[in-house]
Amino acid sequence: MATLLEEFTNLTGALNQREIDYAICGGWAMTIHGVTRATVTLI
Repeated sequence: MATLLEEFTNLTGALNQREIDYAICGGWAMTIHGVTRATVTLI
């Protein structure tokens, strides 16, 4: 079974190969840009 990172890499590779535009958002985008994402539970 592929890891989440492998699946992500396969998906973006396929999109790039077919020259399909896409946007990465959320936690993935933050990580790519070097921003630490911390989840904090608010009570």
